[in-house]
This record gives sequence, C-alpha cells and structure tokens, in this order.
Amino acid sequence: MKKLTLFWLVLIQESHINAESLFPSWIKKRRQRIEEFQLENQANTEVSWRCSERTKKISIFLVQLYTSSA
Repeated sequence: MKKLTLFWLVLIQESHINAESLFPSWIKKRRQRIEEFQLENQANTEVSWRCSERTKKISIFLVQLYTSSA
C-alpha cells in the first residue's frame, strides 16, 4: 500500500463551538473532494487528529489516502 498525505485541515475549536457550524460549506466541499478522490483512485481514507497539548483548542485533522502501489 502506498500512503499519500492529501492535506492538513486545521480547525480552531473552542469547547463550546462546533467547527462545522463555523465553516459548513468549506468542510462540505473538502469532504466531497475526498470522496471523489476515493472513487477515482479506489482509495481508502484514514482520518486522524491531534490536539495541541498546550492550548487544547486547536485540532489538526490529517487525512491520509491509501492506494495500492502500481
């Protein structure tokens, strides 16, 4: 399997704020692009996130796509 890093999605999240409500159309478009990439490349996605230990307010979402190596 070949691993590709597609992008980093950085969202600033306060505990009482839903990030999707702040950027709903942007996130929806980004998800649509991931789904289209999956279909075109027959790829599986793995979504992981890390939270800043210092601030606890920034979540970094890393989307990695796995495709079979040719």
